[in-house]
Amino acid sequence: NGLERVVAKSDTNSYYLKTVTALCPQGKVAVGTGANISTDVLSYANHVVIDEIRPGYSSVYVMAYEHEPTTTNWRVEATAICATAP
Repeated sequence: NGLERVVAKSDTNSYYLKTVTALCPQGKVAVGTGANISTDVLSYANHVVIDEIRPGYSSVYVMAYEHEPTTTNWRVEATAICATAP
């Protein structure tokens, strides 16, 4: 069926703002999107929000930030579901 899941992860640290872009392989286009936040301590996940998920022709851009300051390490992940270009 030509579908492929591509996940890109930001650095894991306590910086307050993170962005990441998942890129489809050459010859494929993005047909689905996703985003996720991972933290060292699960209870701190509610301190971070995904602010933007922006699909492109062959990519997915995600931005997340801390709405409550924390020193906990966290990261944001972007997922692109890619299909063979028409």
